[in-house]
Amino acid sequence: MCNESVNLLGIETNPIPPKSVSEHNARSARNGLIGENYAEIHYQTTVCQNALIDAEYNGRPLEVKTCQVWIYDARNARKRRRGRYYLRQDQHRALISKNGLYAFVLLNKEGKVLFSKLVDANTISMGNRENWQIPWFKIFDDFDYQPNKEGNGNAA
Repeated sequence: MCNESVNLLGIETNPIPPKSVSEHNARSARNGLIGENYAEIHYQTTVCQNALIDAEYNGRPLEVKTCQVWIYDARNARKRRRGRYYLRQDQHRALISKNGLYAFVLLNKEGKVLFSKLVDANTISMGNRENWQIPWFKIFDDFDYQPNKEGNGNAA
């Protein structure tokens, strides 16, 4: 169903900082594969590697986007920030032209799926930007996630 959240509750702790840019890129690629594998099982589809749009769901194009609850950010005073989904204009236009969907998948630092949600691409406005970032809490606005004082997270 469109815009239906799947709650797979987990507890998130502080993100593990990458040792290098290549490690960060490897982690991003790993997260993407976890999200795509999850989508194949949960949404009963087949993800096409290296295609403009990942898959189909109930006859509609489906693009899978994955991020972590927290990621390491050396530029942030707390050395972390909430994860973001990166949307590409070419994919977004293709989804809109075919009444497509995004499958947003949210992971903890270990790569465990916490939530997934299908969102109609027509409900997301990118304007004229070539790429767009959306923090996960804009998608999962019904998920109240507050880190506690020890730096661990808890889901309410």
